[in-house]
Amino acid sequence: MTGSPRTLGLVLALSSFTAPALVHAAPTALALPAITWQDGDVETTFKEGVEQLRRGHNDEALKKFREVLAKNPTGDQAYKIWNSTDSEIWQDMLVSGGEMEMIAKRLMNLVKMGRKERKNDAEAIKKALTDLRSENSAESRKARLALASDHGEYAVGFMLPTLAEQGSDDRRILYMHTLTEMDSDVVIPLIEALNSPDPFLRRNVAYVLGNIGDPRAAGMLAHLAKSDTDGGARSAAEAALAKCKSSGDALTEFLKAGEDYSLRHDNVLSSYQYSDVVWNWTDKGLVSNPVPREVYNDELAKKNYMRALAVDANSLAARAGLARSYADEGAKLSAMKDAGQDVAAMSSTMDNDAIQLGLVGPDALDAALSDAVKNSDSTAGQALIRALAACPNAPTAGLMAALASNDGAMRSESAVVLGNLSVASHTPASPQVIAALGEAAGREVVRTVFVIEPNAEIRNAALAHVDQLGFASMGADRGANGLVLLHRVPGVDAVIVSETLPDITTFQVIDELRADPRFEKTPIFVLSANAEQGKELYGALATGVVASGGDLAELGTAMGALTGDRATADRLAAQASTTLGAISRAGGDISPAVDGLVKTLANREDAVTVPAMATLGMAGGSGHVAPLVAVLGDAKRSEAARTAAADALNNIFSRGASASPEDIQAMKAVLSSDAPLGVRISAGRALGRATSGDTRAELIHSTRTAPAQN
Repeated sequence: MTGSPRTLGLVLALSSFTAPALVHAAPTALALPAITWQDGDVETTFKEGVEQLRRGHNDEALKKFREVLAKNPTGDQAYKIWNSTDSEIWQDMLVSGGEMEMIAKRLMNLVKMGRKERKNDAEAIKKALTDLRSENSAESRKARLALASDHGEYAVGFMLPTLAEQGSDDRRILYMHTLTEMDSDVVIPLIEALNSPDPFLRRNVAYVLGNIGDPRAAGMLAHLAKSDTDGGARSAAEAALAKCKSSGDALTEFLKAGEDYSLRHDNVLSSYQYSDVVWNWTDKGLVSNPVPREVYNDELAKKNYMRALAVDANSLAARAGLARSYADEGAKLSAMKDAGQDVAAMSSTMDNDAIQLGLVGPDALDAALSDAVKNSDSTAGQALIRALAACPNAPTAGLMAALASNDGAMRSESAVVLGNLSVASHTPASPQVIAALGEAAGREVVRTVFVIEPNAEIRNAALAHVDQLGFASMGADRGANGLVLLHRVPGVDAVIVSETLPDITTFQVIDELRADPRFEKTPIFVLSANAEQGKELYGALATGVVASGGDLAELGTAMGALTGDRATADRLAAQASTTLGAISRAGGDISPAVDGLVKTLANREDAVTVPAMATLGMAGGSGHVAPLVAVLGDAKRSEAARTAAADALNNIFSRGASASPEDIQAMKAVLSSDAPLGVRISAGRALGRATSGDTRAELIHSTRTAPAQN
């Protein structure tokens, strides 16, 4: 096995695990030691892959390692593999590049994500810290491994008091060295500890962060390097900052970190960097607060944008970043609540997000909306548009960007706001607004399919096929990009992912999606060059495996009856219809949107059809009589819908529109039916407008009821 050496990268990757095999001098690649295996199918399959790797049969080894991931190993199983495999194996996999490297990194991520249920254990952490100071080197090594692999960030708070003690040099140095070895897992709570009022603690924490060199600490270190009142802490921060690849400017670093967290960039949020808690520094020291995984990125984004605002109170970028984070978090928590998830612990956060959205100002809301459109962040974008709707003189640069976007929901939301603004300001609504309102009114439900495929030809063919099936489509050429975009939309109805990705494994894409409650039951199809082999690998994890370039009939079957976007579509349709009515009453020409209003009549709920028919009454003509008569004459429709149809017909006829003999006969039948009295009265008014002369007289005579006989 050969591969170009990447010493620094390997040290960084492997040191974060500190597996027992790494404590000893590594043997040469040509003399790999025997491996001790635990019983179990996962470990056995991995062993078979390792044996193939040792013989130089890389293709066969890769096949076995794929099978390992196909078995969906747990964190504990991955940990057993890691703990019993010599470092040379991992080095060979990492320097091989391509899918072999991705599989190695995926297993390492699983190791980091495993065993988290035992991390927040105060007694175990205290014991490990006691054992860490043992003169027995084996016991000390075991404690260091336990702190890193079992407790991670939760151990930081127990070690900080020693870092603040000036008289405990040996213990303090030991703890600082241990924290450095724990690497990226402890960076977030250490950043919070830089808020301590103790300058000696700030100095030592800065020193540790410098040794780790994680760029996530750059903002706080830059801030301390410039403004800390203690010379020692300031010097330590300056030295640490040089190791974090920083610009040296606190505002720049805070804004960049906020953006990275907001957009879930993998330089700050790889799969193993998520946590169940956020850390804060209080008068009681370091404390943790639990948060759902879905909003972990928003919480960290808010922290960085708030710190940016503290550096520069006039920063529009900071306020815009906060606006996007508040909107995104609030929308996601509301959706989780609507889906029946328990978010009671986050209720105060939801309330605060709503309040803060008003405080940031309309200029920040609009700037945030422009960013959301640019980054295809539909979840935040829709919430920001609704927030802008509450601003009397809302700026419209962001709204116009949303109106021109490829996202149907943002396009519709912005059209409603812009249409209402035109009415309020007595200015004509643009043709683009009218067209988007018509689109929103007629949209019944949007079914969206997301395709992740690096090969442009295959991806475009899949997207084209999806379009032919009547679904909206989105695509990405890399796994990580696809996951980022998927996290920015409220939900999709199906995901199609290639079996070969250039950056992460297909298994990781599936795992990441299944970990998100929004995608827990979303159909996921794998595009495979060999469908039969693909089914062997992904059959237990994916909804189906589809041959690359083949038809996607299986997709249409699996979709079934979709309801995920129906509620949003109905809400927007009702709002769009009402807004079109307001524009029409103000003298605006809404004729380009009328067809969209007509589309609602056949099978939509009253909340959609009643306002649509009211608007049709103001803007419709002879060509729209028949669909309204169909609603009026349908005994299965509600009294409200039938009455609204008759009232709309009355208004249309008042402007001189005509009805066919068949429509007149259908309306006449309503008068003599057992329809509710209100429906018959409204139908009579409409017929009175539609007829004249002999026809009207005939109707009067034919519908007259004879007086009661004594």
